Amino acid sequence: MEGRGQHLLLTGAAPDHPAREQAGEIAAGVPGVAGVDNRIAIIGEAGTCQKRIDEYLKDRRVTFKTGRAELSASSLPVLAMVAGIARGCGAAFEVASHTDDRGDAAMNRKLSQRRAEVAVRYLVQSGVPPEQLEAVGYGETQPVADNTSEAGRAANRRLEFRILGADA
Repeated sequence: MEGRGQHLLLTGAAPDHPAREQAGEIAAGVPGVAGVDNRIAIIGEAGTCQKRIDEYLKDRRVTFKTGRAELSASSLPVLAMVAGIARGCGAAFEVASHTDDRGDAAMNRKLSQRRAEVAVRYLVQSGVPPEQLEAVGYGETQPVADNTSEAGRAANRRLEFRILGADA
């Protein structure tokens, strides 16, 4: 089955104009698409900031004490470095906290929200303007690995820093 005459609205963020245009071209090439309204924001320098944060965190993690919204001591230097990157960006970003699927889903959501808020407080105390930060607790709703093994559950317990766009 193929849609005919469909119009697509593209939203989100791209690091530069060519990436935005490429997304529009791909969408326009889908069978049945009659038009594309490309509203993808170009975040420019923020894309560089996301890459710097991702590269720094590639082999480092922000962790919390088990079942608590209290940072582990080993996470403090990691967050301090993230704060340094964020201060130089001028971009807004989401501090996204995730849990594994052990325990009650509603409690996991609340715990992850508190953890995201703790990380945001640390970043603000480290000089990141509070208006650049948004704390979001996703609980167990966005797993990146299978929860059937300890390694999978550990991968799902994470804190992510997602650049939202250039600060207005």
